[in-house]
Amino acid sequence: MTAVQTLRAQAQKEDNLKSGPQITVVQQSPQTIVIQPTNPQIVYVPEYNPTVVYGTPYVTPGYSAGAVAATGVLAFGAGMAIGR
Repeated sequence: MTAVQTLRAQAQKEDNLKSGPQITVVQQSPQTIVIQPTNPQIVYVPEYNPTVVYGTPYVTPGYSAGAVAATGVLAFGAGMAIGR
């Protein structure tokens, strides 16, 4: 939850996190920012570009396609061997 609050604070600092017709943003304390639906009967699913919202390039883990494929093949092979 600390990471979520850090990202919300960063988005708010960049002026990209504000209340609107779909959501209400409430800062309960200096460390806690709550985002809640304006109408509790309707839930909106946000869609955004993290680079634009947080203001700096958001770094994701550098997994290569080969590493992901190798992990899948090894895990599947191990599962087949154990399953026998």
